[in-house]
Amino acid sequence: MLEESQRNLVRSVHYHLTDKNGLEGILRNQEVWFTEFQHLNDTAELIQGVTLVIGALRAIDMDRGDGRLKLLFDCVEHLLTNDNIGKYLTAFIASFSRSIIDVGVWRSYADDARGFAIGFAPRFFNDPRPDAHLPGRNAFSGKVYYPRGKRPKRLVEPLERAAVAYQNTVEHYPGEMAENQSAEQSLRRHFANQLIAEPLIWNCLTTKHPGFRSERELRLVLLGMPSELAPMVRFRSRCGVAVPYIPYPFDRQVEISRIVVGPAAPEGSGEFVRELLRELDMNVRVIRSDIPYRSFADRSSRRS
Repeated sequence: MLEESQRNLVRSVHYHLTDKNGLEGILRNQEVWFTEFQHLNDTAELIQGVTLVIGALRAIDMDRGDGRLKLLFDCVEHLLTNDNIGKYLTAFIASFSRSIIDVGVWRSYADDARGFAIGFAPRFFNDPRPDAHLPGRNAFSGKVYYPRGKRPKRLVEPLERAAVAYQNTVEHYPGEMAENQSAEQSLRRHFANQLIAEPLIWNCLTTKHPGFRSERELRLVLLGMPSELAPMVRFRSRCGVAVPYIPYPFDRQVEISRIVVGPAAPEGSGEFVRELLRELDMNVRVIRSDIPYRSFADRSSRRS
């Protein structure tokens, strides 16, 4: 994760898209809400990465034909099931995009383009928080990948390295493994948890279907054990469902670069933003998106 954050050092403004209430709440409270990964807007986002991992596991297993390795991979696959994922390691995510000229981004994440894009300056992503040593405060930045193949390198490499290490370890202690079945089970669980499951969880959280490539997404991810993050967790209601989130503070005076008004936002939206900024004593540029846009609501009204 540290390597990913270093590779993904943010050098430009990245946008968080939201509706009118979200904009006002984020600026007034100086908080971005990190949503628990199982409650992301697109429920298929994590599944894409998990599906690729399971496919890679089975392909490597077939290539090597090692019964003990198959047991290890079965253990990993079990950890990645819906019932188990998140039980021992959980993640909270806030999403940002470099692209605000994509119609799909506005439609999906900004109230059908009636909302706003909040431009966060690079220091928001790069500067360590003064309380980064506390659970729920050390956010890692991860560029989202949109692999086209079924065995992307970044997902397959950790599996192959772990497979070699596991086989070498078992072969180095043949007597112990033969005499003590619980020792091999313990070793298998250790490899599944430490050498495979954690990097795979990270890679799955930053992998999406190539159909979303135009979003050019960057994610901030808070990872930790559920028990460690529990004191930080709050809940909000979405369609009657309690959605866990962690509030993540920022300094609105120095970490907000600009506000972009959505292309389908109603008249007066720009003035609403400027009045809010004056009230909060924020000197931030406000612009309106000029991309041509026809909302779903407009199309529905025409059909009716």
